[in-house]
Amino acid sequence: MPVELLSESERAKLSRFPEEIPHEDLRRYFTLSEEDRDAAGQLYGGANPLGFALALSALRYLGFFPPDLTDAPEEAACYVADQIGARPGVLEEDGTRAQATRKDKRQAIEHLGFRRLESKEDRERVRSWLVERALEHDRPSGLIETLCEKLRRERLVRAGTTGIERVGGTARAEAHAGSLRVLAPLLPARR
Repeated sequence: MPVELLSESERAKLSRFPEEIPHEDLRRYFTLSEEDRDAAGQLYGGANPLGFALALSALRYLGFFPPDLTDAPEEAACYVADQIGARPGVLEEDGTRAQATRKDKRQAIEHLGFRRLESKEDRERVRSWLVERALEHDRPSGLIETLCEKLRRERLVRAGTTGIERVGGTARAEAHAGSLRVLAPLLPARR
């Protein structure tokens, strides 16, 4: 059964680039290091280096890969393109390159030292941490924002919006059940 904790607009916001990226964030997350530029420069074709460089920047900034790299704000695409000597519109011209390819994603994850949230230990640690946060505050969107930020800080690639909602819903249910277990003995029998 799907868990829907977020509104459609909140879900959309969590699955794409923001419409505008603050200049400070642009410099911090979209500035390519020499190693980043070298890795992009090893790719052939007009769109491949830019696609890879945008995938790197998106992972660094968002903690996930948006489904369509051409949705990057124009300022961000131009900023990244200038650093590698590419034309910003090359992704839109090459209809096959709008999405980060599986290879781009794998290379970006490896290059930045991220990892997928696949190990049982990582999943359990994140779940336990999130249950504690759910005990502190119950607002679904706040809980999911907190989870997304934790995953990005720990360099764990964020799951899709449905997966994030599922994890958030499970954590909220566990927190509610835990609260009930603690409170039940304090309540009169008729309650």
